[in-house]
Amino acid sequence: KYDMSLRYKYSSKGSGIEENSEEEGVSASNKYTGIRYSFSYVPFSRLILDSRFEFVRTDVDRSEHEKGYMIYQDFEYGLRSIPLKVYLRYAWFHTGGYSSRIYTYEQQLLASFNSTPLYDHGQRSYLMLRYDPSQHLSFRMRVAGLWFSNRSTVGSGYDMTDSGSRHEIRLQVIARF
Repeated sequence: KYDMSLRYKYSSKGSGIEENSEEEGVSASNKYTGIRYSFSYVPFSRLILDSRFEFVRTDVDRSEHEKGYMIYQDFEYGLRSIPLKVYLRYAWFHTGGYSSRIYTYEQQLLASFNSTPLYDHGQRSYLMLRYDPSQHLSFRMRVAGLWFSNRSTVGSGYDMTDSGSRHEIRLQVIARF
């Protein structure tokens, strides 16, 4: 019924020679420290609740550092009377910038993968429905949203929107012969 995990991750990578170093040959390094706590609870067979808290800290060039936090709650529920599964997530994040971004795996449509980097200040949520009326036919729908509280645009280039949010709707029909 219960599952808990705690992960600590530390990495240090050299990024080359510092440009403004008084000593020649001194290399700069990027350091990453991450702590992740996950908790999963199954109150009954058709309901799964997953929670995660994550903290990251990045140090670049010994003088700049960024911190980031993310917390999310997942709900997975399978109805008894009809073959429908519901997946729901709500995530809140607050980071210092892109170098302290946090990635999370999300439930997706079949043969699809999404790992959106969460950075700055905002929220992300999605709802996915999976309906399997038979072993030969499956329908899936996914609605997702990303809202930034401190930005007026999302994306860059042709992908940029003049809004602090981005939404997507995906539909999938799978027929097995």
